[in-house]
Amino acid sequence: MKKLALDFDGVLCMSYPWLAKHMLDRFDIDVGNVETKTSFGYENGDQLKEACDVGTETARAILNYQQYMLPVRDAITFAHNYASLFDNPVPITIISARHQSTINVTEKWWEKWFRGLPFSLYLVENHLEKRRVCEDLGVTHFIDDRYKTVCDLAKTLDTVFCLDWPYNRRPLPQNAIRVNKLNDMIPYLTA
Repeated sequence: MKKLALDFDGVLCMSYPWLAKHMLDRFDIDVGNVETKTSFGYENGDQLKEACDVGTETARAILNYQQYMLPVRDAITFAHNYASLFDNPVPITIISARHQSTINVTEKWWEKWFRGLPFSLYLVENHLEKRRVCEDLGVTHFIDDRYKTVCDLAKTLDTVFCLDWPYNRRPLPQNAIRVNKLNDMIPYLTA
């Protein structure tokens, strides 16, 4: 049986515009946008690191703006389509490198947009811990938008999906598949 887990930011939740707004409003630093940035992290990241503790400020931005963040592309229809593959409700597994302080707003956001769909949320210290959590949970398939995470997870998982964004357009490992939307994974999960 294939077991899927998903990243949160950039896969389920369109958080970057609000993170960028926070950094601009608070520090007057333009960190770019998802359509033009060519790497995963914040643009002007060195300047941002001089101005603040980036992890703390990212968590603060999430706490302040989570209520305004929208689901990514077809996240809602995918979640329902995925749930319909099972006779009994199976929680959708989310593994995110969000700060622990964001757990409540993250859960409330899921419940707002994905009403009635069960989920399991695991927050890890950094993207490299995702592989350990996947192994512990028996995850065989994962989707992320961070290129380094896709490459790391591809070392041990059956298939890793990379949700296409300009900042992750590089050659993928052999067992990684680039998808333009989440529903593009369904045929691989049902094969």
